[in-house]
Amino acid sequence: MITAEINGCIVCRGWRSADDLPSYLAALGDRTDAGILASPEQPDEAFYTGITQWRSSALYSPRERLAIELAERMGTEPKVLAGDDAFWARFKAQFSDAELVDLSYCIACWMGLGRVGHVLGLDTACSVPQAQEAGAVLAG
Repeated sequence: MITAEINGCIVCRGWRSADDLPSYLAALGDRTDAGILASPEQPDEAFYTGITQWRSSALYSPRERLAIELAERMGTEPKVLAGDDAFWARFKAQFSDAELVDLSYCIACWMGLGRVGHVLGLDTACSVPQAQEAGAVLAG
């Protein structure tokens, strides 16, 4: 969500996995999701809308704060982040190397997709389709 805020991507800023993902899974043939939908802990609206106040908000765990900080800094100050030994010490105390690679790859993908979509105006020309539309998009 912090990447969506940095990029200004309207589609990404409006995405809510618990609400939007079931439509896509149904359109894919009702495949089950082992991720967020299977989790007993679902983010609420405050989790999404409070993202810009992540530093002072009590909504986020220490690991979530570090993940948000990584995403924010990858999007705004990647050169500074690369050499910030204090950040990396804090990060590596909470995350494994495999988690770092996975999280960094996800952030990089969303950064790129969100920026391209926003720059080309795709985020204002289209929206997240409803279940029926998702099926047609995926089938067509």
